[in-house]
Amino acid sequence: MVRRGDKVARYFPAKWLVSYIKANKLLGSDEISADGIKWVRMDRHRQLAPFFAPRPTSKDDSDPSVSPPPGLGDQLTELADMLREINGQ
Repeated sequence: MVRRGDKVARYFPAKWLVSYIKANKLLGSDEISADGIKWVRMDRHRQLAPFFAPRPTSKDDSDPSVSPPPGLGDQLTELADMLREINGQ
């Protein structure tokens, strides 16, 4: 589940999270919950927080010398698995 203010999206597929964060459709202040009781801000969630960290600026975002942090793929896979489990998939 995802919550913003008093609005709750009860079914939110895990596969949408990263793309929604990157598209600024989900904010660090939005909250996520597995049970609807305990809520955690997305920018404070262990696996989601890195997506809200300030990006270093460069003259050209397509700079080939800039690479993703080590282990990012493993972290994303772990996050997707966890969210599938939360959503009962």
